[in-house]
Amino acid sequence: MLQSGFLNILESVYLRIPVLFVFLIPGGHEFFSPALAVWLIFSFGFYFKFKTFHLSVIKHAWPMIAYFVLTVISNYVFFNPDDPFSAIEVKLSFLLLPLAFAFYPYHGTEFKKLLMNAFVSGILFWSIIQLLRSLFLVIIKQNFNFLFYTEFSSFIHPSYYAMYVCTVLLMINFFELIPNQIKNLKTWLNLVFPVFVLISASKMGIICLFLTLCVLIMKALKEKFNTALTLIIFIASAILMMTTIFVIEPIRNRFVFVTDSIEMPLDKTSTESNMVRRLVWIADKEAINKMPWYGYGVANVNKVLSGEYERLGFTGAKSRNLNAHNQYLQTLIGLGWMGLILLLWMHWEMLRAGAETKNYFWITLLIILILNFLVESMLQRASGSIYFSFVYMLFLMIEKVKFQEQINTPI
Repeated sequence: MLQSGFLNILESVYLRIPVLFVFLIPGGHEFFSPALAVWLIFSFGFYFKFKTFHLSVIKHAWPMIAYFVLTVISNYVFFNPDDPFSAIEVKLSFLLLPLAFAFYPYHGTEFKKLLMNAFVSGILFWSIIQLLRSLFLVIIKQNFNFLFYTEFSSFIHPSYYAMYVCTVLLMINFFELIPNQIKNLKTWLNLVFPVFVLISASKMGIICLFLTLCVLIMKALKEKFNTALTLIIFIASAILMMTTIFVIEPIRNRFVFVTDSIEMPLDKTSTESNMVRRLVWIADKEAINKMPWYGYGVANVNKVLSGEYERLGFTGAKSRNLNAHNQYLQTLIGLGWMGLILLLWMHWEMLRAGAETKNYFWITLLIILILNFLVESMLQRASGSIYFSFVYMLFLMIEKVKFQEQINTPI
């Protein structure tokens, strides 16, 4: 009797771990990594109780698993003793998440909504924590700059954080996540989340926010008004947002630096983020022109680029040992054409499914991913890899993997 009760408690814990894991994602890998490890340990244990393994999850997640396998092979064929395991460690979610979802016994619509609600709740919780921390620093230091950029987004890089927030904005507007009893909460979230993106002061994040709001405004207005009025309200909203950006000095300066760096001649000694990206992309092109079709190895990308920085005299980029600052180029240099094809295939799957079902959530989300991939090597950090693998698995479960509905999910 006692043993049965203990097993029931463990089962109850196991059935809630995915929700806890997703809630912890915005807090950074120090929080979500232990939760994912516990989820997998419980999964293997409770496999003997539930006898459930959804092979269709593995079948549809093959590009992500293949990307991870290719990473492992590349890491050991082109082994770099100075960076032996980080490439594998960062991409572990590409293998572990498909396994965790394959072993999980419940995959009904309510479970998917629970995961999205957990992500929305996690973003709101960690954002409030960060905001309180920033306000405390503003009061102590008497400096409003502590409300912006990395001083605000302290758990993960502001670009990643802004991408997370744009994702939850899309989630709460494209899926029926919030019960009718508290439907006003949706309005408040639509007002609060854009503020969080603005104070994160990520240039690409603000661009993605603008895209997100454009899609959401057009979606909402098209359902209520005629085309002419929709266009007028949309233009007015766009002008309001642009005015807000350029009124707040710390945010305005982020964009001013971009235009200034484009107009300036190349400064090979610069470490300023906009100028140094121009230098890095030149080195990327040089490395790609000389690489074999299978790449240089995932652990050697920075080493190869460092050699190019030295050869080209880019002392600023070399001093910081910068990566490719473009995920497509990072993948191509590290894994060759096969790795890039796998990454683009996952993009194509989202685009095709979104177009076929006319679900603009996936298309908009894909554009946000592409924009971020163009300026950051996002899969080189755990917060980027876990986001991509979670979003892709969610996409597969909603659009590709057709599970039998299980109404009485005991979560």
